[in-house]
Amino acid sequence: MDVKQFKKHLEAHYKREMDSIRIADRLNHTLGYYIRAACCEAFGGGKCYPKKPLLAEKEKQTSDDMSRIGMMYTIALGGEIRNVSSDD
Repeated sequence: MDVKQFKKHLEAHYKREMDSIRIADRLNHTLGYYIRAACCEAFGGGKCYPKKPLLAEKEKQTSDDMSRIGMMYTIALGGEIRNVSSDD
């Protein structure tokens, strides 16, 4: 087995592990939701449980969002923002 094959196997293993972690997270979230519902029935509280699992897919950022965030970090760290024109 060479390095490229090993990397492919490693990536496949990592993907399988992340999938099983996400499934466990969703199941734990569902279990917590049912426990919260039971506590609400028993004690009349419990409105602070999250609506989605912690590892749920987040919205994908556009390139404009990433540029804006990068500019904010650059300014916060004392860097300069230079306008680069495509007329060069």
